[in-house]
Amino acid sequence: MGLWLLFVGIGFPMIIMASITYRYMMFYFDCRNSCLKAAKAPTFTQAEATAASVFSQDQAAWNGVTGTETINILIKPLAGGAPTVSTTPLTTVDSDNNIYFIQAVCNGQINPLVSLGSYMGLNIPGLTGPYPVQVVVEFYAENPDGLTN
Repeated sequence: MGLWLLFVGIGFPMIIMASITYRYMMFYFDCRNSCLKAAKAPTFTQAEATAASVFSQDQAAWNGVTGTETINILIKPLAGGAPTVSTTPLTTVDSDNNIYFIQAVCNGQINPLVSLGSYMGLNIPGLTGPYPVQVVVEFYAENPDGLTN
């Protein structure tokens, strides 16, 4: 009885938690990898296409992890103040007063290793159903002048 309680009460939840953690790290690295590739693109339009391609390829490599990605331009003023987020190409670039970053916002769901079904009518993310996550990664835009197209 004691071994059963030890395995079911401690061991099985630890295995599920380890699988969720592993899958979350894979989701984080998918988002990070696509943002890094997008930051190296010569134009913002190409950055979006590159990020979408890399993200979908990375997602296909892992089971139990699904998600979507949005690429933004993050403009941080050198003088301080709140950053500005743009979802479209910029009209002008002012590299003397701003620093430009490519930001990837990834929303996804991580499925548990074994879905246990409903637990007393409750849906417990990560145990009885998928665990929702959001990852935000940003990298310095290597070609800020290309962010206008």
